[in-house]
Amino acid sequence: MTAQAIQTQRSLAELFRRAETAGRQAAAETTPEPMVVIQHENPASDSSKVIKRWTVPGGPCGSAGVRIRPGNSTAAQFAIRHLDALSLKGYGGGVLISIRRYGQSLDWKSAHARAYAAILRTAGIEAYADCQID
Repeated sequence: MTAQAIQTQRSLAELFRRAETAGRQAAAETTPEPMVVIQHENPASDSSKVIKRWTVPGGPCGSAGVRIRPGNSTAAQFAIRHLDALSLKGYGGGVLISIRRYGQSLDWKSAHARAYAAILRTAGIEAYADCQID
């Protein structure tokens, strides 16, 4: 490996560490709105008697990640090798770094992914948060 390649690897490692730190900080500063789940006597009718109600403190359930494009870029290949990112072959392509923290909380995962992607974009990497409700 050349000296330039080693320096690139070190720079990317530091950039991704900063992005992860920013993501964790953003999630820590996020307060999800609790989700109330209601079970009706007749699941097909919202006007039927409520038989059970509970609160999910983390808000809606979902998943989030940071998508980096194109998938053959240096940053994307670094993420595959060092961050367990997945190569995406479908629509949009690229690679996805999944946010696996925070249980099922979409709010915390989304905040983390948005802050993470923002740091990568400051370095000229095409990255964005890829979030979806379950």
